[in-house]
Amino acid sequence: MVRWLVRVVVVAALGAQGLGCGCARRAPRDQASREERRVQVRHVENSALAHRWHVGAVCIDPGHGGRDSGTLGADGTLEKTLVLDIARRVRDGLVAEGAVVVMTREDDRFVALARRAAICNDAGAGLFVSIHANGFYEPDVHGFELYYFNGCASDEAPRAAEAIRQAIAAATDARDRGVRRADFSVLAATRCPAVLVEVGYLSNPDEAERLADADYRQDLADAIVAGIVAFGVEATSDSREAQP
Repeated sequence: MVRWLVRVVVVAALGAQGLGCGCARRAPRDQASREERRVQVRHVENSALAHRWHVGAVCIDPGHGGRDSGTLGADGTLEKTLVLDIARRVRDGLVAEGAVVVMTREDDRFVALARRAAICNDAGAGLFVSIHANGFYEPDVHGFELYYFNGCASDEAPRAAEAIRQAIAAATDARDRGVRRADFSVLAATRCPAVLVEVGYLSNPDEAERLADADYRQDLADAIVAGIVAFGVEATSDSREAQP
């Protein structure tokens, strides 16, 4: 098993095309329910980091940037702006837990895919998580989904994707589109388990409105942090059991 437990890297990369599905209009979010979910996520983070997981370097890479705007939302939101905001929130959540964080971009600039992977590899990362927002020509398609590299030989990337999926599902009422395989080059270029998170479809008017809500973006960021921690705790336990 790859010994990655003291270093975690969170990276944003290319988005994926979605698959068609039905869509029901969402009900208004209840503030009490949001706070309940956020308290649950915070509890997972705090208990895991305080007792079972020592966090090292974390590299966060907001997708797109500069001349590469990514998906244009139904409300005019640019994907590159949205994912930078979420990435900063993830960074802040990890820093608050004592992690050392490296960002591949702090502002609106273009970063080539090869450079993103190089930053991850140079940092000695143990996990590469790509944060992105999706788009599709059918506006009814909505929900979040996660990807890992199709050629992945170990079970660590799918386990990491599943941990983050579960955390987002617990923290939000967004449609859960599951974990899938993909051939994204940025995932293939890393030397560690790599996961891509699609936080939602900007092409869906309801989801674009939801993603424009700062509270909802905080929910997503908290959930991504919690999923990373959950995977780290699981891997820490596996590593200890494997020791003679």
